Amino acid sequence: MDANAEWEEKHLKEFTEKNGLIDIITDIHSEEDPPPTYARGRNKTDYILGDDHIRRAVVRAGAMDLMDGVSPSDHTMQYIDVDERILFGDDSFCPIMGYQREFRLYDVKRKESFKEKLMEIYTHQSIFERVEKLANRFEEKQWTYK
Repeated sequence: MDANAEWEEKHLKEFTEKNGLIDIITDIHSEEDPPPTYARGRNKTDYILGDDHIRRAVVRAGAMDLMDGVSPSDHTMQYIDVDERILFGDDSFCPIMGYQREFRLYDVKRKESFKEKLMEIYTHQSIFERVEKLANRFEEKQWTYK
């Protein structure tokens, strides 16, 4: 979530408390200062939110370097890896077969191919526009609790 707000700001705090959400990356790395999440500041303003069930399933979490994202941005890409047995109740759910997960960031050819395909999907699904609309609604306090 690109909140453009620090964790203690009133509207973000109200939203997360009302919905029982925590900042998973900060919770995982509670012994450390959270990394900055955007280029022009030292504070964390982006979050991966989840409830306690999701948090229990997280085995690794972090943020990539600023220029390692899939689209031009002044924010870092954050990630979580989850244990599917904990998250889904068993390991029968396999969204991606093992041989398809051979993607590594150091593989430039696959990384560029992935970025191109992802941008194609982003464009087709109007992701940038939809996220911007959602962020504007959040900023104007027009979100809904559905």
